[in-house]
Amino acid sequence: MASALPAGPVATTVHRGPYASLAAAHEAVVAWCSLRRLRLAGPRWEVYGPHHADPDQVVTEVFHLLDHGEP
Repeated sequence: MASALPAGPVATTVHRGPYASLAAAHEAVVAWCSLRRLRLAGPRWEVYGPHHADPDQVVTEVFHLLDHGEP
């Protein structure tokens, strides 16, 4: 079954390290948006890089959809 991601502008970051510390990447995106008065639309997602046996080598892209409507 195919899936689809929402279209629109996003705020993003790349997390390098174990999945256990991935929440910090999401928190950083939210804080960055808050400082710039960017509103989050709600949907967020992660894109996982290649598998690594060493958790410190794991790469995950984090995306938060921005509300691009009128403020």
